[in-house]
Amino acid sequence: MPQEKLHIDTLTIERIAEGDQQAFATFYHCYYPQLRPFLQKYTPSAAEADEVIQQTFLRVWIHRDKLPEIENIPGWLYRITAREYLRQVRSKLRLREKILLPGEISHPDTTGKPTSDDPLSVRELHLLIQQAVQTLSPQRREVFQLSRGQQLGIQEIADQLELAPKTVKNTLTAALTQIRAYLRQHGYSLGILALLKLLY
Repeated sequence: MPQEKLHIDTLTIERIAEGDQQAFATFYHCYYPQLRPFLQKYTPSAAEADEVIQQTFLRVWIHRDKLPEIENIPGWLYRITAREYLRQVRSKLRLREKILLPGEISHPDTTGKPTSDDPLSVRELHLLIQQAVQTLSPQRREVFQLSRGQQLGIQEIADQLELAPKTVKNTLTAALTQIRAYLRQHGYSLGILALLKLLY
């Protein structure tokens, strides 16, 4: 479906929002081939990639009424996929901690640097992100928290803080750059940082 891969039109999105399963199937076949190679960079098997993708599309269907409000659907879909992947990693980590004895829980590699393949690094990653946010200037921190914490758009943040939209966008970009630099200083791999570009 070459045309569908390039573009899902507004009418199709509206039909999905109204519960049209055929329109949703078109949406699925358009984006599935794009999500599969993206996920296989992080998951060890095709089966796990498919599991994450199925859960991603399930979430999209559950929240389908919000689709018409989304400006960048591909970007939004990639973020949901990345979050679903991390959610499953955390779930497997909790299960492993329940099953293994305390002394059996595996540790990061001998370099001491977390990698995208190490599920134990997810907890540390979130802690480091929180620490990185605290290093931001007050304005950058506020803009970041409104954007990522409260899921506000650029214009909404601009209205709330009485700033120009361009100022908000530049401030958010600077905040994200600073956070990624902080993580890089703490040894996080390019794979994790690439995933964070979708989440943050």
